[in-house]
Amino acid sequence: SMMNYTIKHAQNKTELDSILDLAQHIFGARIEFSRTVWEERMKSQPELIIYAEKDGKVIGVTLSLIEDSGHVTVGAVAAEVMRRG
Repeated sequence: SMMNYTIKHAQNKTELDSILDLAQHIFGARIEFSRTVWEERMKSQPELIIYAEKDGKVIGVTLSLIEDSGHVTVGAVAAEVMRRG
């Protein structure tokens, strides 16, 4: 069946919190997601913090950043277990 979801980029702290909550839930203690760091990144490059939403719930995230070299690095990709294809 076709899944209906929307792809968006983080635009505010509430969206960012939901994104980081999902990433932290999936990666657990292996990775620490600093809200302060990602909030600064969201302000400067919101288009690099992308998420999938279904029925008002974040179901997948991609957290990327621009390195000093100018290269884009994908820092984390996470999706709810039941959504992985």
